[in-house]
Amino acid sequence: MIGLKCLFLGLGLLAIVSCLWPTDCGIGREKARTASCQANLKSLGLRFLIYANNHQGRFPERATVEKLFGAGRARLIEAAKGQSEDRDLTALLGCIQNTQMLYCPAASRSTRDTYSYGWNAKLSGLNINQIENPSKVPALYDRKPWHVDGRNVCFADAHVKWLREDDWKKAMAVEPTDRPHSSNHQPSEED
Repeated sequence: MIGLKCLFLGLGLLAIVSCLWPTDCGIGREKARTASCQANLKSLGLRFLIYANNHQGRFPERATVEKLFGAGRARLIEAAKGQSEDRDLTALLGCIQNTQMLYCPAASRSTRDTYSYGWNAKLSGLNINQIENPSKVPALYDRKPWHVDGRNVCFADAHVKWLREDDWKKAMAVEPTDRPHSSNHQPSEED
């Protein structure tokens, strides 16, 4: 009888632990995806700064960035290997070894076939020296709030931070400079 009680007690404890364990693993997986996404955005942010440094301090034009995030995998691999005829895209990518950095690991599988990061069009063609406070101006970001009701954001100085959705919208409203900009781009769920 005592052996049976111990067996039920052991099974009960096992059931409790097994109920809690997947939750902990899920949290761990999400933290890993968030960290990987932040590393991707940091790498991309640094590439954008290198691009600006090599182009008289100017960030890439919107069309170049749209090619980057709108290009199919095969085209990205060509550009990453320096085999693309698109010089701006090749200059932006440099020689990356892994095109996975262009996709957020938390994005759905179908989204990874296109793109999962967005670009702040207010920075298109803007000279980095004209940005009043680069640490407050988002440059790249998750297109959707894939990370626990928030987004990872890479700012113009290439630091990366997770923001709640409301804070992301406020950050996107920040003008990089006092001068009027030709783009009236407002962030949307499709960005």
